[in-house]
Amino acid sequence: MMTTNNLGLYIHIPFCVRKCRYCDFLSFRCSDKTKLSQYADVLMAEIRMRSEDFIYREVDSVYIGGGTPSMLSEWDMGRILDCLRDNFNIVKDAEVTIEANPATLSDEKMERYLRKGVNRLSLGVQSFENDVLEFLGRIHNKNDAFYTYQKAKKAGFENINLDIMFGIPGQNMKMWKDTVRQCVFLKPSHISLYSLQIEPGTEFYDMYKDGRMKTTSDTYDREMYHTALRMMKKHGYEHYEISNAA
Repeated sequence: MMTTNNLGLYIHIPFCVRKCRYCDFLSFRCSDKTKLSQYADVLMAEIRMRSEDFIYREVDSVYIGGGTPSMLSEWDMGRILDCLRDNFNIVKDAEVTIEANPATLSDEKMERYLRKGVNRLSLGVQSFENDVLEFLGRIHNKNDAFYTYQKAKKAGFENINLDIMFGIPGQNMKMWKDTVRQCVFLKPSHISLYSLQIEPGTEFYDMYKDGRMKTTSDTYDREMYHTALRMMKKHGYEHYEISNAA
């Protein structure tokens, strides 16, 4: 069995335009550009400090998640990426990923990401059904998802992941199949599929506890999951982890 002493870095950007109704990740609603830039300043100071403990280690993967990293200006994200490369020994062929919401990703941001060495984009699509997106509290619609994906491909991103969700109240099998069908039609290099989890501290949890929302059954959840796997397999995707296919 091969072992490696390489590092993988995770950078957290804990800001969103608004909190999705199901999200229990550490994130805060903030659109103040000054505060976002101040966070970038503090984050870079911590990057410099932390790097001193890993001066002799190589980094082969960088993942910038959130929150919504694409909320940051292209200038602030560029500064963070430069800081990472200046302070960590990131190998030439490292995988560098940024999570993005289709509604907050501009042409200018994508162009800056590519110039700064980002080679993988993870788009939080979640669904290609507008009713489902609205129910989840997402800020984008299905057209935003299509156009952003197409713009990312045109910009030069060859490695793109699409996140999609199932087991959502009100989401029937036809809706789910349509979302999976749209995903494989776009031919992303990677698809991640996640079952909705009702977590304490979320709006959905309060709705569930108050009896305002019913969850899908485990049986139906499994049926949706295996339906998606069969559809993706027919289009050449290999299921290599419980939530991932490429």
